[in-house]
Amino acid sequence: MSGTELKQILNAAGVNFTQVARMLGMSQQNFYNLFVAQDVKSGTLERISTAIGRDMSMFYPLPSQAATVTGDNSTAVAGNGNQVNAGKLIDEVAAQRRLTEAALVQNDKLIAIIETITKK
Repeated sequence: MSGTELKQILNAAGVNFTQVARMLGMSQQNFYNLFVAQDVKSGTLERISTAIGRDMSMFYPLPSQAATVTGDNSTAVAGNGNQVNAGKLIDEVAAQRRLTEAALVQNDKLIAIIETITKK
């Protein structure tokens, strides 16, 4: 994202640049220098969003048309006011799968232990 785009988004959100600079521990000049940058790094955007209490999605608005993300048995639709962070959603599904697989392995081990105990 360019500095110009960052400035437009923050202006539209009614963000006070002086306060944000202070919250980030930056001088006003250093903060204003972000607005002339060709590429504002995602880490900087994350720090700004955290400081102003907003989600990172404010810097990556969804197109007006809906976008659909599908998984094995689920679908997420984003657009027209529904804001879904597809990357986060996919990461959460993957984490849930890993936990489920680990639980199944533990369950199999417990069944084997119970079978061993009951055979004696």
